[in-house]
Amino acid sequence: MRFEEDLLREFASAIIGPQFHPHRTDAVIVLDYFDPQSTGDMEARIRNLENVERVRFAAEIWHHVADKARKKQCPVPIFCLNGLTLALPHLKELAETNGIPHHRIHLLDNGAVGEGNTLTQLKLVANDPAIGRAKHVTIVSSSYHLPRIRRTANTCLPPDVKMWHSIFGVPFERIPFDVATVQAEINRIIVYSDKGDISRHGRH
Repeated sequence: MRFEEDLLREFASAIIGPQFHPHRTDAVIVLDYFDPQSTGDMEARIRNLENVERVRFAAEIWHHVADKARKKQCPVPIFCLNGLTLALPHLKELAETNGIPHHRIHLLDNGAVGEGNTLTQLKLVANDPAIGRAKHVTIVSSSYHLPRIRRTANTCLPPDVKMWHSIFGVPFERIPFDVATVQAEINRIIVYSDKGDISRHGRH
């Protein structure tokens, strides 16, 4: 019960969200969204609002960090799109629409529908040569997803990768969610941590 109470406080904090951008990062990584319970045309299911807002918010972070890097004559970060095979062309289009140079876009293919999840996405990050050398990464998803990402990162990512407060959620007003979403996420965290798939405590 105490664990669930701690998770509820963490979700409340996720709704408020950080009021800052990272000063530096080697890679801004967007995790895609797909609802397996949704129905209808696959193209429409991939072109959902959450993917639009996740890429747009990540692009805002990328531009902030890239501007600082250019002023210091440092390399600008990679903009990594981590998603379903079918979603990657759409995510790349969104990134370019939001001003990300095509030569900084890096794609991580999380497979077909039903094959991937947050765990496989972060394993891709850990095993990718371009990102595997990074010492600081910034991950972007929806704010309700943050507590689970922190725990998955703690399991998958090397301990020397600095995250600090670099797991960012799209502001609540842009992707709102309800109590049912929070409870479903808490249930997933409890089940996955009991199985040992993710850590009981999150990477910060």
